[in-house]
Amino acid sequence: MSEGTVLVVGSSGGMGSAIVRRLHGKGYTIIGADKNAPPDASALKSFHQVDLSEPEEVLALCQSVRQEAKSLWGLVYGAAMYPDKPFMEYPLALYQKVAAVNVTACFLCIQQLAPLIERGGRIVTIISGGGLTGSLDVGYASFKAAQIGMSRSAARNLADRDIRVNMVSPGATDTPMLRSISGANAEHFMHGGLLKRLGKPEEIAVGVDFLLQRDNTYMTGAIVDINGGINMR
Repeated sequence: MSEGTVLVVGSSGGMGSAIVRRLHGKGYTIIGADKNAPPDASALKSFHQVDLSEPEEVLALCQSVRQEAKSLWGLVYGAAMYPDKPFMEYPLALYQKVAAVNVTACFLCIQQLAPLIERGGRIVTIISGGGLTGSLDVGYASFKAAQIGMSRSAARNLADRDIRVNMVSPGATDTPMLRSISGANAEHFMHGGLLKRLGKPEEIAVGVDFLLQRDNTYMTGAIVDINGGINMR
């Protein structure tokens, strides 16, 4: 018996793929969406290819999901863009593209698909400690911070339908995105936490699973830190 249908946006990345595998194993029906094709589609009911930097494509994705699914139990937004550009060399067009992926597409998915989410359903956004402390990548940190405010505002606005909106804040996690970061930044991430290692995508997926569980009923607007002690609040 299915635990319900969950849309995972950013389903093809290292973290997204782990989330899909975890949720599929727990009995959820998974719809995936990402720019790149999934490394393994066997855990997905369906997959939608979408450029999340293009709002019109995001709106088309939402329309397709509304046509495909009678309802959603959950929405997980895990897509992100980290260009790793020096502050003084950051082009405005790139800054705006990061905004589109990291927060605008997330906003549109929540706004457009909230009516499809069951009463009592769940929304989980994957934020970042960079949104709380700043980052060497100004665009990434700027719009992860915006995602926190947007997620908490969604929690307030959807509370009358008992929809819980929570966030997972990963630490440095062994994904292709982290491996693309310049050496100095990556070294800081690898050794900055108390556990002195990178996180595993599967460890982040545990937190997402926890927030989606039907008996986890008294959390909303919360940030769950899974970061090896690099940022303690």
